[in-house]
Amino acid sequence: MLMIHANADTMTEPAGSVMLFERASCARKTLVLISGPDGAGATMKTYANGIAKDGLATGQPAIAALHGLNMWHSITTEPGCEKVSLAVAEWICQEADLASGAPPTAPSPQRCRSVTPVRQRYVARNAAKGE
Repeated sequence: MLMIHANADTMTEPAGSVMLFERASCARKTLVLISGPDGAGATMKTYANGIAKDGLATGQPAIAALHGLNMWHSITTEPGCEKVSLAVAEWICQEADLASGAPPTAPSPQRCRSVTPVRQRYVARNAAKGE
């Protein structure tokens, strides 16, 4: 289970995600609380093979890159959403590799450089405003 929530979210309480993470009986789970503009720090926790720890498992650079994104509620459409998408894809690939016993795969350089349509609209809209 992967949970990503913005600490500055005013629509849904980040503490609810923490409570769900702690109560979920998954064999493997990851919680990422993205820091917000209010300065609330990022939190990352993992649980695997019966061991809970603060921080991330090794080999998760895209999830680690979510630290300091300053997001609010809609983390799939706000600026930085492409980093969230990459982090989710990285996590899914890593979990699939673990489940299948296959050696870990690295994200393609093309995927790392891609710009989503949402990001393109955001950049175009701000350019039209003169920002």
